[in-house]
Amino acid sequence: MVAFDPAYLLDAPASFEAPGLRLELLGTGRRALLAAADSPETHRHLLMSVKQLVRPAPSATRRAIVSGLL
Repeated sequence: MVAFDPAYLLDAPASFEAPGLRLELLGTGRRALLAAADSPETHRHLLMSVKQLVRPAPSATRRAIVSGLL
């Protein structure tokens, strides 16, 4: 799972004039590269991930083990 600052995530696409964009994830939970779909070398944005403050909910199996059901 990866998280980005919502303000940067909304600002980056607005700076493009291209009709289509391409989002490429660069490694697991690291960063993303946003570029115009028709000419990716002309204008690019690098989006850095942020540390998540909320952890995802544990799976049902893990909850059962923690509560002593398994």
